[in-house]
Amino acid sequence: MTEVIDRIKAVLIGAIITACVVKLFSYYHSLYFPNLQAVYLETIHETEDVLLLLFGMMIMIGILAKTGLFQWFAVKTYEIGGGSLWKIAFLLFSLTALLSTFLNNVTIILLMIPVTMELSSVLRVSAAPLIIGEIIASNIGGTATLIGDPPNIIIGGMAHLSFLSFVLNLGPIVFLILFIFIFIHLKLFYSGERRERQISKDVNIEELREKYRITDPSLFKRSTAVLSLVLLLFVFYDKIHISVGFASVLGATIMLTLTNTSLKEALEDVEWPSLLFFTALFVIVGGAKALGLIDAIADGTYALCGGSLAVAIILLLWVSGLASAFLDNVPTAATMAAVVSALSGRFDPYPLYWAVALGTCLGGNATSVGAAANVVAIGVCQTKGCTITFRQYLKVGLPITLLSLLISTVYLLLRYAV
Repeated sequence: MTEVIDRIKAVLIGAIITACVVKLFSYYHSLYFPNLQAVYLETIHETEDVLLLLFGMMIMIGILAKTGLFQWFAVKTYEIGGGSLWKIAFLLFSLTALLSTFLNNVTIILLMIPVTMELSSVLRVSAAPLIIGEIIASNIGGTATLIGDPPNIIIGGMAHLSFLSFVLNLGPIVFLILFIFIFIHLKLFYSGERRERQISKDVNIEELREKYRITDPSLFKRSTAVLSLVLLLFVFYDKIHISVGFASVLGATIMLTLTNTSLKEALEDVEWPSLLFFTALFVIVGGAKALGLIDAIADGTYALCGGSLAVAIILLLWVSGLASAFLDNVPTAATMAAVVSALSGRFDPYPLYWAVALGTCLGGNATSVGAAANVVAIGVCQTKGCTITFRQYLKVGLPITLLSLLISTVYLLLRYAV
C-alpha cells in the first residue's frame, strides 16, 4: 500500500516467509497440525487452473493484438460518431466495456490508450477524462464474466464457478451500473458537446483508416475463430468436464499452430511479472488457510453478521469494495474468496461469492491504485505525456464506486436474501 518496495517483491517476500512458517509448524507442531503440509500443498494445487487460464489468454490476446483489430475498432468509432465528441466518448466507453467482458481488461486498456490519445488529439480535447472513463468502463465490463477481471479469475478458480454462472448472476447488474456510469460521466464532462461536431477539414479520415486497420486479415480470421472456440469451451466447460485452464492452454496451442507464430515470440507477450505475482499470492493465501487464519476470519465474520445472510452479503460486499479501493483488488479477492469458502458450511456460499466479485471489481475503480488496469493505464499515459493525478482520478472514481456498491447492495439483497 505504501509502495516502499515493488508489489511483486513484497509478495515474494511474503510467500517465502509463509512457506518457512508452514514448514516450521508442520515440523514442530505435528500434534496440533497433523496434516498441515498436505493441506497447504492441496490448497496451492487448487489454484493452478487460474495460472493456466491467465497464461493461455495472454498468449492468445498477444497474437490477436498483432492483427490490428483494436485500432480498427477505434477508427470505426470515430466514423460512427461523426466527429461528435459526445458520441465518440459514448462509443469508446461502451466498446471498452464490451471487449473487457471477453478479454482481459488490462490488455484492452493497453491497446485502447494509444488510439484514444490519437482521437483526442484529432478532436483537440484532453485525453485524461476519456482515459479515466475507459479505465472505469473496463473494470465494470470485466466484472460480468469469469475472464474479464483478475479478481473474477481468482474467485472462479477457487470456487469452481462456471463462465455462464458469472454472466447470469452478475451480467444484469453490471449492465445497469455501466449505463448509469456512462450517463453520469458524459453529463459531467461532455454535456456541452451534444450537438454534432463535424470532422475537421484538416483530418484525413483515409489516413486514419490506413494507420489503424486490420494489418493481417488471414491472421485475424484464424485467431478470432480459435478465440471463439475457447469462449465456447468456457461456457460449457462443466458440461464437457474440462477445466477453464485446460481450455485456455488448448486454445493457445491451437492458435500458435494455425498462425505459425513462433513460441519465442508468443512468450514475449506473456506478462510474467503478473503470473509471478499470482503464484506468490496463492502461496500466502494457502499458508493462511492451512494455518487456520482464514477460518479465524470466517468465524469472526459469522459472529459479526449473527447468522444473517443479508448482513453477510452487505459486510463482504463493502469490506471487499473499500479494501480494493486502497489495496490491489487481486489480493483482496484471494483473501475474501478463501473466507467465503470457509463460511460455506454455514451459508449458501454463492451469493457471498457474487458479493466479493462485485466488491473487489467495482471497488478497484475508486482510486488509481485499486486495480491493475488503473495502475497500468496511468503509467502508460505518463510516458506519453498525459498526466492523471491521484486526486484527478479520485474525483471521478470514488463517487462512481460508492454508487456502484450501493446499487449492488440493493441488487444482491433483492435477488438472494429477500
